[in-house]
Amino acid sequence: MTYKTYNCNAYTIHTIKTDKFKTCHMEIIFRKPVVREEVCKDSLLADVLMETSQKYPLRKDVMLHLEDLYKMGMWAVVNRVGNVINTDFVIDFIAPEYINEKNYLEEALTMPFEMIENPNVINDEFASLPFKLCQKRAILDAKSIEEDALRLSVTKTLETLGSDSPTSLRVSGTEAEIKKITPNSLYKHYQKLYKDHDCDIFLIGNLDMDAAVEIIKKHFHKRVINKQELVIDVTNPIRKKVLETREKSEFLQTNLNVLFNLQNLSEYERDIVFNIYNYILGSGGLTSKLYQEIREKNSYCYAINSMYLKH
Repeated sequence: MTYKTYNCNAYTIHTIKTDKFKTCHMEIIFRKPVVREEVCKDSLLADVLMETSQKYPLRKDVMLHLEDLYKMGMWAVVNRVGNVINTDFVIDFIAPEYINEKNYLEEALTMPFEMIENPNVINDEFASLPFKLCQKRAILDAKSIEEDALRLSVTKTLETLGSDSPTSLRVSGTEAEIKKITPNSLYKHYQKLYKDHDCDIFLIGNLDMDAAVEIIKKHFHKRVINKQELVIDVTNPIRKKVLETREKSEFLQTNLNVLFNLQNLSEYERDIVFNIYNYILGSGGLTSKLYQEIREKNSYCYAINSMYLKH
């Protein structure tokens, strides 16, 4: 396994050459500080960009081309890590050594940049049909939280940290927020993608990495160099007494959530010790202390676990 980085000024390419897998994997990751008013747009934009493009104006066209590339996988995901929003465009494709086609690697690596750089835009707004399909999907996803007792309880618990805390944000947005977005406002948001974000590209597989990097540089035209300092860790306010909230619902089961805001951890405690502690406490499945004491020995609940949000 060989790790190498390529400084391309406006972005950095990280390559890991390995023959361990028969597939290759590439991620194009855009990062920026959390902006509460834009998080919902970030999520919808990623979905819209992967839906269609100028070259592939219908979703059917996209899927047919992915089939031509031996069923290459391509998708986007937006997530929040502490105080940073990541917009991640991903492809998985068969290693070129198994494909007897001269331009296969370039076709595969070019595909996500075609979608990102040549969106399906007409008169300064995203094409209506694919936009509405993605917007409808986003609304259904937002509604699904309200229909899942566990997801809803965790979401509501994090929201008790207050509207000023990035930790309380719903990355997918609410139904009302999604409905406010228009094809034109989303296109204006897209125009800030290269300007506002840092960018890193990760490429893993058994490839001629120098040749692959040249292909990426040929098709990726990000020219804005961002020098912003991304501060990942969120500092939530300290409460002097316990805050208790209760909410009635129509669910048949009850969910109890207890949220602790950790203070003054050293780097070693945060990165190593607390991960191990959390595994022992509740994330270790059937062997965890919470599960053994509360579920097995006392039968107080159906399930119990803990999760650690490091940042």
